[in-house]
Amino acid sequence: IGCLSNRERMIVQMRYGNDKTQKEVADQLGISQSYISRLEKKIMKRIFDFIKNIQCVFVKKHSENQPYCSYCNQ
Repeated sequence: IGCLSNRERMIVQMRYGNDKTQKEVADQLGISQSYISRLEKKIMKRIFDFIKNIQCVFVKKHSENQPYCSYCNQ
């Protein structure tokens, strides 16, 4: 996922690719489990924002012939 730093990608890989707990990831990185929790929340928001931006593909609005975002109707 290109929108993440190397460290963030490593955390995602350990958590979801290697099925490690937050505690296991924290121990391996030498930080607290609560910090991993906060980082993971930030990472997930960035991933969701990235996905939302991908879905915001502009198409022609039928009645006004104006570009708009079909995902968020803007």
